[in-house]
Amino acid sequence: MAQELVPGTFDVPVLVTGFNRPHHLETLLRILLRLNVERLFVSLDGPRPSVPKDESSVEECRQVVRKFAERIEITSVFRDSNLGCGRAMTASINWFFSHVDEGIILEDDIRPSTDFFYFCRDMLVRFRNDPRVFAVAGHDLFTDTDNSFRTSSYRFSSFTCVWGWATWSRSWSLYNFDLKNWREQMSLTQRWRAMGASPMSVNFWSSAFDRVACGSIDTWDYQLVYSQMLANSWTVTPNRNLVENHGFGPNATHTTNPAEVKKVESLEWPLVHPRGVLDGRADRWVIKHVYGQSFRNRMRFLVRRVARVTNSHLKRVFRLLASG
Repeated sequence: MAQELVPGTFDVPVLVTGFNRPHHLETLLRILLRLNVERLFVSLDGPRPSVPKDESSVEECRQVVRKFAERIEITSVFRDSNLGCGRAMTASINWFFSHVDEGIILEDDIRPSTDFFYFCRDMLVRFRNDPRVFAVAGHDLFTDTDNSFRTSSYRFSSFTCVWGWATWSRSWSLYNFDLKNWREQMSLTQRWRAMGASPMSVNFWSSAFDRVACGSIDTWDYQLVYSQMLANSWTVTPNRNLVENHGFGPNATHTTNPAEVKKVESLEWPLVHPRGVLDGRADRWVIKHVYGQSFRNRMRFLVRRVARVTNSHLKRVFRLLASG
C-alpha cells in the first residue's frame, strides 16, 4: 500500500532547479506545498541573451517562486546570466550542499509521488554513513514484465538516474564537472567492472564521457555517474517507479523521447530490505535494453553513414570512368 501523506512537516531538505518553464515549476511547488517541506531551496538559471523570450519566461518563474514564498519558507537564488544546463545544475547543487548535509534534488519537470519522498528519507538515514552507497534514485529504469525475482523494495545498482534523486554532501564532494582526463583516471580494468562488464555498456559510457570531455554535450549527470563509478559505489534504486518525467517537449534540453516515461507505481510498506550486494540481473537488463539500445542505434547510424560515403565515392568513380 502506498504511503499516506503524514500531517506536519517533511524535514528532509529539498532542492528544486528550474529555468524558463513556469507551468512545470508551479506544478512541482504545489506538490511540495502539500507535503509542507520544512527546508525548501529553489535555484533558477538566468535568461539566454540569444533567446529574447527567455526574459519573460524566466521572470514568470521568479514570480512563481515569490508567490509560493508567501505560503512556505523558500531559500532561493536567481541567476542574472545563463550558465547553461551543465554549469547551472552543478552550481545549484554546490549551493544546496553549502547549506545542508543531505537532501532531495528535483528538476522542475519531475512529478514525484508521496512514496518517493518517504523512500528517500528512509534511505538517506539508513545509508548516511555507508560509503558503499553514493545516491538514492526515484526512477526505475527496469521495465521487464518478469520482475518476480525482485522480492525486496529496492536494489543496489551500478547506475543512477537523476529523474528525482537524493544524496549526501559526502557523495557530492566526489563530483567532478571536468572529465577531460577521465581515461587517465580510470584504468581499463576499472572501466570494465564499473560500467557493467559488458561491451555495450562500456561503449555507451565511454562514448558519453568522451562527449562531455570534448564539450560536445552540455550536461552534468554523466559526470555524476562517472564520479559514482570512480568511487566504486552504488545507487539505491526502488523496485517500483516513484516519479514521472514531464519534461518532454520543445523546451526540453535532452529528453526527447516520450516512450522513456514510466508510470508511477506504489511501494509496499514497511519496506523489505535486500542483501547488501549489487542486483546483477536487473543491471544486466538495463545494460541490454537501455544502454544497449543506444549502442545499437549508434551502430546503425555508423553503418548508414559508411554506406552513404561509400555510395558517394562509387558514383564519383563511375562518373570519372564514364567521362574518360
